[in-house]
Amino acid sequence: MTATVPVTTGPVLALRACLRTFWLADPVLVGLLGGEKIYDTAARSVIPPYVTFGSLTARQWLGSSQRGHEQEVTVTVWSRQVSDRESLEIASRLSLISDGAVLSMPGYQLWPLQVLMLDCPQGNPQGLRQTVVVLRALTAPAANP
Repeated sequence: MTATVPVTTGPVLALRACLRTFWLADPVLVGLLGGEKIYDTAARSVIPPYVTFGSLTARQWLGSSQRGHEQEVTVTVWSRQVSDRESLEIASRLSLISDGAVLSMPGYQLWPLQVLMLDCPQGNPQGLRQTVVVLRALTAPAANP
């Protein structure tokens, strides 16, 4: 019989909170955004640029001595600029500070983050420019003391 770790929202929500706190602690990123504008979903009244969390995938992984979750987190940088420059500058800063970052995530062990992809899709119906960043995170429950 193989023990499994169910995929739950606990590590997903913990990672989002951890990432938001980490990114908002970076004055350069906050300056590029014009404030602390990182949301799960942005209200219609929010003026770009801003960052939103998008799709995610969480799957369990089993190591020789640990079990946890592999998460792919998508975040989107939104801009009203005519070109991709603003959204790319913000996405580049977000990627630079995130790739390889070792963060503290209460209740979990978190391995260094990896930036997997950066994409600039075209043709947003609201007329906004966007740049998508995909991050990979491996998490496991913290060892019991």
